[in-house]
Amino acid sequence: YRWYILKARLILNIGDAKLWDNFWQGLKLEFQEDLQLRFCKALSLLQKGRAEMALIELQSLEKVGLQSPTLYQEMGHALFLASQWDAADQQFNRALALNNEYSPALNGKAQVAFAKGAYDDFEMYANQALSLKMHQPHLHYLWALHYHQKGEADSCRKALQLCLQMAPKHQKALILREDL
Repeated sequence: YRWYILKARLILNIGDAKLWDNFWQGLKLEFQEDLQLRFCKALSLLQKGRAEMALIELQSLEKVGLQSPTLYQEMGHALFLASQWDAADQQFNRALALNNEYSPALNGKAQVAFAKGAYDDFEMYANQALSLKMHQPHLHYLWALHYHQKGEADSCRKALQLCLQMAPKHQKALILREDL
């Protein structure tokens, strides 16, 4: 059983959708009903850009009693990808209610604030998230974009450089770098 969990997580880290589908189809039904493997299935749906289907799977896990900051953060992520920012923010709040130092949920709140143009909130949540976990390339990209919008070229370049050191193939950061 633990081997299946490990294999599921490794496949998710690789990000190979076809490999995931083959893995999932090869599982016995009893394993497909396991909460951890179903959570991994929801994450694979998110990776495939199928946020609505991932949200349905995550909500079904909540209905059977699963509660965790990770579950609520991923529900928030799915809602964010579906441009349901207020609902996403509520899920990030639920994650933080269980663990007020859960960096991924603070990151999510920062992204929601940025998307809504609430830049003071963005700065607050982004700083809190980064103080807990520095390696968050997309958050550094958002800082770079924020500084770019404010006309602070030096700060923009520094945030962009940090993002690209962590994630050299970050597409949005590479495009922003070309625009500078």
